[in-house]
Amino acid sequence: MRGFKLPVLGTSKQLGWTDLLAVPATKSVGTAWFYEAGDKRARAVRTGLDTLERHGLVLLPERSSTRNRYETFVLLDEAGVAVVGDEREYKVPAKDEQIVTLPPGLISNGWVHLLQDSEIALLLMVASGRVGGWLEAGYTVVPSDVRVRNFGINRALYATARKTLEWLGLLEVIEVNRHDDGKAVDGEQYAHRMQIRVDGFEANAVDAVRRVFSQQLARSA
Repeated sequence: MRGFKLPVLGTSKQLGWTDLLAVPATKSVGTAWFYEAGDKRARAVRTGLDTLERHGLVLLPERSSTRNRYETFVLLDEAGVAVVGDEREYKVPAKDEQIVTLPPGLISNGWVHLLQDSEIALLLMVASGRVGGWLEAGYTVVPSDVRVRNFGINRALYATARKTLEWLGLLEVIEVNRHDDGKAVDGEQYAHRMQIRVDGFEANAVDAVRRVFSQQLARSA
């Protein structure tokens, strides 16, 4: 997985990482300088790789000895060095290996660029809910203490992310022992049943977000 044989900056003849990056970059012109939008996207790619290296997710050649070091990065095991124990190169999972899957539309329809980190974390939690949770009639059940300990999603983040994902049609949530106003029955707190709505990811993210947020704003007006 060494660099995927792609240069950072794409050209008219060759695809590059900058062609796969969705950032609102525009050219900048000064009295003595000029930055093209592509140069800004390339800088974003390099900054991202530096961040991934700090977290033990990619390995970059030594700065002092290698030219074009960002073109020859090595993708490391997604668990990270802190968990794996050393720098282990990423390997494509075998067919019989248990993996976590998310709807392809998360990437292909642009949702990954619009969702907040907490919302993506919640989707990952639901997709891998058996890590401290369980499945019940096709729904994921994750107790609150497991949600915080294993996924870093506290109560405030959960409440906001869960409601937004429901509005967007990306998540179905079944509340247990709740009144119609959302208050718990007799003060008891029960874990919700959650399921990712794959069909929701088939919509274009920008169009869907605009439509849903417009509806919510109209309701509050």
